[in-house]
Amino acid sequence: TISEVHPSTVLSDILTNTTWNASGSPYIVSNTIHIRAGVTLTIQPGVQVQFFGNYALQVDGTLQAVGTSNQPVTFTSGKSFPQRGDWQGLVFTASSSNNVCVLSNVVVQYAQVGVNCTASSPQIVNSTIQYCSQQGIYLTRSSPLIQGCTIQQNSSYGIYCYDTSSPQVLGNQILANGSYGIYLYGTSVSNHNCLPVIQGNTINGNVSYALYAYYYYQAAQTVIDARSNWWGTADVTLISGMIYDYAKNTSWSPVVN
Repeated sequence: TISEVHPSTVLSDILTNTTWNASGSPYIVSNTIHIRAGVTLTIQPGVQVQFFGNYALQVDGTLQAVGTSNQPVTFTSGKSFPQRGDWQGLVFTASSSNNVCVLSNVVVQYAQVGVNCTASSPQIVNSTIQYCSQQGIYLTRSSPLIQGCTIQQNSSYGIYCYDTSSPQVLGNQILANGSYGIYLYGTSVSNHNCLPVIQGNTINGNVSYALYAYYYYQAAQTVIDARSNWWGTADVTLISGMIYDYAKNTSWSPVVN
């Protein structure tokens, strides 16, 4: 049997607990949609969410988008010939429910910033974030779990961490982004350094540094844990050339292990 596709047009904010399922897919978004505080949007495997214009899905409550490896949840441009930056991206705000929010087996593509978090820490696992016109993931004072993801071919950084953002970045593929693979930017103010754990990743083929860390408070006493990653080579000299840290800037950059 061939199941018919019945597109669903999303016209207004998510005000009550709501589930989007495959039978209603694709979900058509033609304005910015807010998931209100205290409300959960559940998106089931195989759902496509298509954005027709410069709009975002803003999470002030809870988003649980859980696909499978065979049936991911896809957030993408609605255009027949999509381009980077066609829509804004997924935005998690300070009122969202942190690690109760889950992106698992999702694809986010053709956005401006794929996943943008401010004072919020969702779980981002086994997902693909690609073809964004700016960063794949942009973190401000946010410390999500980012694990098992492919973050590739975004025009700027793969992952940008600002201020106190200290994510667990574990076992990802961070590939062929248009600038740094991972950019850690402190504020040069006490207690406002990013202190992520970056382990078990492949960080390779990015246009500029694989890992760039800058503007840290008391940089010489600050250590970033970036052990057990694959940088595309086993040559220690080549690896050190891909990392911008204390060895290159003793004033503002921390030590990267």
